[in-house]
Amino acid sequence: MPALKPAATAPAALGPTRLVSPVVVVQIVTGLLALAIVWLSLDFARQDREARAAGVRQRLGALATVAADGIARGLFGARDTLRLLSRLPMMRQVRRTGWLSDRLAALETWTAELPERCETGWQTWRELTHALRQDLRLTVDVGLAGLRRWFYDLGLLTAAEPWLDDLDGRLGGWLTGRAGNRGLGSSSVFDFGGSTRRGELALGEGLAEAMRSLLAGLAVPARLLDAALVPGPLQPADLTEINRVLAVSLSDRDLIRSLTVRDLRGRRLAGVTEIGDEIDLFTGWMVRAAQANRSFYPGPVLFAEGLGRPLWQMAVPLRDQERQPFALLTAQVDLAFLADLAGKTRLGQGTHLMVVDEEGVIIGHPRLSLIAAQANASRANPAVPAVLHGQEGVEELRVGGIPHFVAYRALKTLDQNSLPGWGVLVLAPVAEVLPSGLASILVAVAVAAGGLFILLYVSTMVLAWVEDEYGG
Repeated sequence: MPALKPAATAPAALGPTRLVSPVVVVQIVTGLLALAIVWLSLDFARQDREARAAGVRQRLGALATVAADGIARGLFGARDTLRLLSRLPMMRQVRRTGWLSDRLAALETWTAELPERCETGWQTWRELTHALRQDLRLTVDVGLAGLRRWFYDLGLLTAAEPWLDDLDGRLGGWLTGRAGNRGLGSSSVFDFGGSTRRGELALGEGLAEAMRSLLAGLAVPARLLDAALVPGPLQPADLTEINRVLAVSLSDRDLIRSLTVRDLRGRRLAGVTEIGDEIDLFTGWMVRAAQANRSFYPGPVLFAEGLGRPLWQMAVPLRDQERQPFALLTAQVDLAFLADLAGKTRLGQGTHLMVVDEEGVIIGHPRLSLIAAQANASRANPAVPAVLHGQEGVEELRVGGIPHFVAYRALKTLDQNSLPGWGVLVLAPVAEVLPSGLASILVAVAVAAGGLFILLYVSTMVLAWVEDEYGG
């Protein structure tokens, strides 16, 4: 048999082939982690800004709430004062008036002013006659100068001088009433002496006393005729006592600067004021207050040009024993405290408090020029129309082209029946209360740099281990 050949030796088995190097895997993971770190850094900067913005909104909202509560307390104090006055006994004691009694009361008022009117008339007459005498004196002097010039040209001035001097004396005496002449100045009307003025004053007082006596005699028949005919409206019985009580009620520590009692037709019956001439306008809000069956009526804000600041109008009805309204007690509240409050609550260069009335006109602001100019903020600030419609909130808005955080509160939401529909706003520029975009970028870069540094350190150690373990 032929010898068998030994079988061929089988080739050795090959190990598994590496598709991706471990080093490449580590590098890919490191790159992905680096991207994640950058994204997380940006998200951290965004969340940090949002957290800061939320804190700013909370602080501004709290400030607006505190300011609205403070304003409401001040107005509530004025309201309670007015209500207390309206419940005094003399405010509820009434009498029935009539056509004749009203006319007599008007005549009594005119009579009380008669001496002053007479003195004013005499003073005006004296000033006119004094000016007339001066003009006539000038005319006489010019005429005599002309005569002297004419005689001088004729060469007769020396002979005519005695006659001209005599004529000058006579005309001067006639103008001034001197030397016993019954001339233009001889009447007591033209006498500037104190005795003549006392006589004129006594004449005015005498006429006033005679008128008062006549009116006192007509008072009883007038009341009888008014009672027999159709009676007139009710009005307070003792206006003198009411004036005294109102004068005592005004205080420098109170916000009320004037108090007025009016009938339901708007006629002023009594009143006192600390601010000079009162704004005496029976406007539409008073008509609504007279017709409304309410215990208090908040009115509009009127700007007093003489004072340079706004005044809030308010009214309460005066009721008789049967609880029927017969008159109004109105008041004017000085709103200067709003500007003081706005000036004290400034949190920075641009952060400030602002108060607007029902029309959007600024009535409280750190810049007094805006209050004096009666600037309307409805168009410049988008939050003003919202707050005037009773809305509240804190938003990021553009005011005057600049981003602001605006917190706004509606004053009327605190008391629907006793407070006006004003808006209280706190404005803060975003650039002032939050870090700028560059600062946010720097924060993100700092966080990313820290994370990438740690990642680089760890990845380097991992790569060294991989190379040692797997040989690259």
